[in-house]
Amino acid sequence: MTHCRSLPRLGASLAAALLLAACGAPAPKTGETGKQAFRVEFAGGASVDYTVERKLSQVNNRSCYTFITGTLRNDGARTLSRRTVIDFTAIAGGKPLFRDITNPLGEVPPGAGKAFKVVDGPVHREGCPDYERIDVQLRPVYLD
Repeated sequence: MTHCRSLPRLGASLAAALLLAACGAPAPKTGETGKQAFRVEFAGGASVDYTVERKLSQVNNRSCYTFITGTLRNDGARTLSRRTVIDFTAIAGGKPLFRDITNPLGEVPPGAGKAFKVVDGPVHREGCPDYERIDVQLRPVYLD
């Protein structure tokens, strides 16, 4: 089950200080490899388009690697700093399986998008686990 947390509309300075959270996206099932694309929208006009890619090791054809790549899009009125944090948490069995944070590769002005640094999940030795969802949170830092 996916849970959403929503924030009331607040003043810009207070909203910037709060953690913005989005619904967790469904995730690849056990043993699945390949790429799946997702989009999460946040209050204030920001969104994250990301791709989850899962690969099996070429050495033993069992160990699973997960990579998350994508873009932070800013359709709000203020420029997002490169210090803005995008927080990914993969959930499996009702518990966090892994968590990692990343940042955009540069400032994100209104109406623009910027790629974020690649998120590398841990190596899973016995195949690709079943992610129930991937929660994405945004901690915006504004330049203006």
